[in-house]
Amino acid sequence: MNDSLAPHEQRVVEEYEQLKERLDKLGDFLKKGKPEFIDDANWDLLNEQFEPMDWYRTVLIRRIRLFKQSLK
Repeated sequence: MNDSLAPHEQRVVEEYEQLKERLDKLGDFLKKGKPEFIDDANWDLLNEQFEPMDWYRTVLIRRIRLFKQSLK
C-alpha cells in the first residue's frame, strides 16, 4: 500500500485488507438469507460473528490512520 510504512505497519495494512475481504464476503452471504444447509445455531453465530469482525476492522483503520499521520 505504501512503501514508506515500516514492516510492522505494512503487516497491519495487509491484515486489514484480508479482514475487509472476509467481512465483505460474510456480509454478502448474510444478506442472502439463511440457506437450508446451515442450521439455526450456526446461522446465529455467523450473524454474531459479523459485529466483532467489523469492530476489529475499525480498529485497524484507526491504526493505519495513525501510521499515515506520522509520515507527514
